[in-house]
Amino acid sequence: MPIRDPSKLEKNLREAHNLIGEFLDLIGIYIWI
Repeated sequence: MPIRDPSKLEKNLREAHNLIGEFLDLIGIYIWI
């Protein structure tokens, strides 16, 4: 098994966090309307 690249994993986590943040922003806007 290849060793996972920590920087790649960190990048994936950051992208996932950004997607979750955008999703929560959309939900927040939807709730406020």
